[in-house]
Amino acid sequence: MNAQNHQRRLILSLCVLALAAFTVGCDQEEPGDPIDQCQAIPACEDGESSSQDACGEDEDCRTETMCGSTIYCRAEINCAAVPMCDDGQIQGPTPCGDDEADCQEVTMCGTTIYCRPEINCDAVPVCPDGTAESNDPCADDEEECSTESACGQTIHCRPEVNCGAVPMCADGEAESQNPCADDEGECSEVTECGSTIYCRPEINCAAEPVCPQGTVQIEGPCGDDEADCHAETMCGSTIYCRSEPQCDAVPACEPNESSSDVPCEDDEACRTETLCGTTIYCRPEVMCQALPMCLEGEEASDVPCEDDFGCVEETLCGTTIYCRSDTNCDAAPFCQEGEEASEERCAEGEANCYRNTVCGDTIYCRSAEG
Repeated sequence: MNAQNHQRRLILSLCVLALAAFTVGCDQEEPGDPIDQCQAIPACEDGESSSQDACGEDEDCRTETMCGSTIYCRAEINCAAVPMCDDGQIQGPTPCGDDEADCQEVTMCGTTIYCRPEINCDAVPVCPDGTAESNDPCADDEEECSTESACGQTIHCRPEVNCGAVPMCADGEAESQNPCADDEGECSEVTECGSTIYCRPEINCAAEPVCPQGTVQIEGPCGDDEADCHAETMCGSTIYCRSEPQCDAVPACEPNESSSDVPCEDDEACRTETLCGTTIYCRPEVMCQALPMCLEGEEASDVPCEDDFGCVEETLCGTTIYCRSDTNCDAAPFCQEGEEASEERCAEGEANCYRNTVCGDTIYCRSAEG
């Protein structure tokens, strides 16, 4: 009996110790335990709508937070009303400006419109007397420019230019259309009513300015960056001079060519050579040693033929002689059978052509086949 009681007491003691240990373990649970014991979800009241958009400063809105989740609750809008402008106003999508006293913002059922006074007028803005309308807006520093508005239209007004003044040079000055040069100290520019002239001291002389040696005259004024250009003024006239290109080169033909001042012809074996403004004409050099000869019965002379009857000029390899024959006879020159007579001189090197002169008359005979 005693043994059974002892066993019961031991079991009861173990149960008490086990219960105490379980209770202590629950009290010592630390924050941040991975087991989340909160699953509640925030909700808005009846008549409210839930949103993730934060409440504005002056908005009828409240915040609801539970178990780390936050929502924003606003009064539910259940209306079909549409905002409208009053009579005499027109609706526009543009918000009212800070300085628009006549603009009204109208909101209804969450919709907002902007109302402005309706403009019903035919008035047109007009510039004051003495001013003229301009399309260019007035500048900030333009004191004489004004803005006129009426019925939604705006114009800009500037003083009216109404003058018939003509620019004139002072006594002792001469008028010119040539602009003053940068280094022309005695030249002045005069402008009146949009017209401009250039005035230089009047000089009673007939001399004309010329460019110095080594320079050439140009049409227009010197450019700002042209160091080799300057103005020359004399007797009220001004010209502009620019340095002439320095070129000493001389054109030359090739060693196997001869130089000439006679221009090349279209079908000639000739070429042009130009350098530093000088042009020469180059032709192949003719290498020959043949000498011209007169016909039998003619006398050779270096006296050129003028109007001499019976005088013929013969040239060969650059050498020319003049052949004269006895004109006191009645014989006439003729060509051989199969040849054609012509007054056209034989060309140099023409093999099938020869001259025949008799009693002062000359013909040129060519082979009919050639």
